[in-house]
Amino acid sequence: INATHRPDECVFPFIYQHKNISSCITEGRDDGRKWCATTNNYDQDSKWTFCNITSTLPETKLNCDNERIKKCQNSSHQNPSCSLLESTFNVIRDRCENKSATILLENVTEGFTRVLANNSLWANLSQKELPDVATTFLKTVENTILASLSSTGISEKSQTEQMDVETKVIRNNCTEKNT
Repeated sequence: INATHRPDECVFPFIYQHKNISSCITEGRDDGRKWCATTNNYDQDSKWTFCNITSTLPETKLNCDNERIKKCQNSSHQNPSCSLLESTFNVIRDRCENKSATILLENVTEGFTRVLANNSLWANLSQKELPDVATTFLKTVENTILASLSSTGISEKSQTEQMDVETKVIRNNCTEKNT
């Protein structure tokens, strides 16, 4: 199969080798990657695209509407936990304001590293606040990394002194039955 045209959208059903196909297939490829036609008739038009890996990933929602962050933003008194939560939120602010923005793993890793490295943010937390704020921070990191994978659909690695993050997309080591 030669890539003569690669628009974004699959068209189902499509005709391939005189058969009606209603899902992504691997036939015609040696590497096991799934593809689909971008017109109703691949036999006639030979137009196709790889199936979008991100469509098979679970949708990951960033916590852009975190109630604690809203309370902090509406409060005139800044406490240590609010400062840390706002710093954490600032890493994902662009994506929260523009849902179609791509999340780049390297950028968010660097942003979260700055939050981790800012000792004054963490040192001023009380023993009571620390577990809750740390859990919120870690959940935000996890959800942002998953959203990054959903956003790009590619394997990536990003390392800083405080963080070592790697995402992997496995495409052809999975087995499935064709129906």
